[in-house]
Amino acid sequence: MIEGGTTLSEAVEVARMAARSGAVDYIRTTTGVATASLYLVVASMRAAPGHALHVPAAIRAAVHIPVLGVGRITSPQQADQALARRAV
Repeated sequence: MIEGGTTLSEAVEVARMAARSGAVDYIRTTTGVATASLYLVVASMRAAPGHALHVPAAIRAAVHIPVLGVGRITSPQQADQALARRAV
């Protein structure tokens, strides 16, 4: 997503390590940081609803602890759909 940033496969591997450690009860995902990618942290109206749900979906598939996700979830219906797809 950001050149030189963490890849999805790297994020999944870090999540696996954290989950295996037993030191965390859940994993919360986000995209971007408050520098070059602030537009991903506070997504504009141009960002598609659910734009970052692929991140928690990939991590959820790799770990056995709860995973929370974000990504401009803008309605209860969209939240229900994300839950049904096990994206968050």
